[in-house]
Amino acid sequence: MPDSRIKNPSIGKRIQRFWEKVTKPDYRVFAEFLIWPLLAVFTIGISTYSILLPAYKGEWIVLFILLISGTFFSIPIAAIVGSVTFITYSIWLFSTQLDNTLTASHFILLAFMPFTPIFLSATRLKIVDIMHLASLLELPQVRASMNISDWSLLPSHRALELRLKQHIKECEDNETPAVLVKFSFFELEKLVDLLGENVLLHEIKKIADDLREKLRSGDMIAEDIETHSTLYVIAFPNPASDYLYGIIDRLYPILENREFKSAMNVAVVPRDGNALFNINWSLVEDGKVVE
Repeated sequence: MPDSRIKNPSIGKRIQRFWEKVTKPDYRVFAEFLIWPLLAVFTIGISTYSILLPAYKGEWIVLFILLISGTFFSIPIAAIVGSVTFITYSIWLFSTQLDNTLTASHFILLAFMPFTPIFLSATRLKIVDIMHLASLLELPQVRASMNISDWSLLPSHRALELRLKQHIKECEDNETPAVLVKFSFFELEKLVDLLGENVLLHEIKKIADDLREKLRSGDMIAEDIETHSTLYVIAFPNPASDYLYGIIDRLYPILENREFKSAMNVAVVPRDGNALFNINWSLVEDGKVVE
């Protein structure tokens, strides 16, 4: 049962809310994007009005107003406005048809009326979608995912840098740690000559897949796209646990099962640095951190 104490808004209030909803434009969209199509419409409208025959200027003004009004309405509202104008104008048009002053052009202009407000309404919505997409592309997570290695299609070390900066910015107050793990592979040139690039690439990707199975949701694997000889892992463990050795215990055995020479280094961010270029790495041997 609905609560009888909750008062329904009055009809006047509903009309006011509806009017505010349908007439409130996205001012950022208007200022940055829509001003140019509107100026184009005004220019074309004024130019066309100056050369139109007087018999058609009334219809042209109606079409022009409908087109501009669509900028501030959603597509359904714009369609309603166009349809109401079409019905109203068609009644007037057919009532004056007996005067024999109408031509086929009057009815052609009438046919455009239901659709005219939709033109700039759809333009505004498309621009809003583009702005939302542009905002998404600026997010660190999305920018990071766009930085990938052409060699292995793994995220690049630049992507990891962006993810690291985001984590440090989010955790400035509580200094929640992130664990960085670096896997370095040596003598890759010899392996390429011996095994071929495709075989080596398959092995690197296999290591990345094995590492991914040991990580939690939100952790990230990246590759140094300059040398292709380093994989990075950034993990976000529970700071209340023995997180460093917990991660080492999960990841170190993966390297032990590989036939080519490699090394594992770890660091805790922000304790050991806040960017890849200034990290103070610690070597891991036999599953233990070498100070």
